Order: sequence, then C-alpha cells, then structure tokens
Amino acid sequence: EFRHYLTASTPNLIAFWMHRIAVGWVMWELTGSAAWLGILAFAELFPTVLLTAIGGVLVDRLGAKRMAMVTQGVLVILKTVMALIVGFELATPVLLVGLTVIQGLTLAFFSPARLAMVPQLVPTSDVGNAVALNSILFNLARFIGPALAGFTIAMAGPALAIAAYAVTATYF
Repeated sequence: EFRHYLTASTPNLIAFWMHRIAVGWVMWELTGSAAWLGILAFAELFPTVLLTAIGGVLVDRLGAKRMAMVTQGVLVILKTVMALIVGFELATPVLLVGLTVIQGLTLAFFSPARLAMVPQLVPTSDVGNAVALNSILFNLARFIGPALAGFTIAMAGPALAIAAYAVTATYF
C-alpha cells in the first residue's frame, strides 16, 4: 500500500510545485509586481496556517483516505479551472488570488490527510522510515517541480504546468 501511495504521491507533489511556479509566473506576467506575488503567496499559505489544525481534527474523525479523496477532487476541479482561465488568457490578478485562497483552504485539509496516511500504510516498526522517505520525496519534488515548470512554461506555456496537477491529482 505504501508503494502505491508513493507512486501516486511523487508525481502529484512534483506537479504541485509546477503549479506554484506557473501561477507565480502568470501573476508576474500580468502585473510585474513583487507585491502581487507576495499577495499570491499569502493567499495560499495564510488559510493553511489558520486551518490545518482543524483539518487534522476532521481527518481524525472522517478518515485520512476520505479527506484526501475529497480534497483532491476539489483540487482537480480548481486546477482545471485555473488552467483553462490561464490558457484562454482570462486570468486577472484578483481572480488568481481568489482561486489561490480556495487552494489554500483545501490544502489546509489535504495536508493533514496526506501526512496521516503514511503511518496507516506501514507496520508500526517501519513508520520512521516511511515518514523519512515521504519527507525526502516532498523535498525532492520541491527541487524537480520548479525545474519541470520552467521547461514546461518555456515549451508549452503556464496553462500546461498548471494542468499537470489536475492530471496527477486525478489518480492520486
């Protein structure tokens, strides 16, 4: 089960970082403003900081797998909408921030679910190794995702880099 989780989680995490770079790229292209980039980052991270503890409580009550499935479904819809908006050149700074707030709210519930699944998928004696491997993959994705985003943006545009997350979240 843990191998299946890692197999699906790795490209999903890489695509998550691709999305982050692509949305930032679009914001920069639209505004040329570092302030708007800061607002965009705040829009994603602030709801996560505020609500992750509540997300953890809900994960304990509803189950990690169920919470992950629901939040990934929301993220698939959200990233598809974002990719279409960017692809059809309908993006505005306010619209990107609004969609990113929804993403931040969703991630506040997905992050605890993702982390809670790891100990459920391995024997107790292997939890330490599983958590370490999960952390390594998260940080590796943080390195690979932006590189792939840059390549994808250069070759096909930011909409494809944003859509990559919708694709990987579908099978995660």
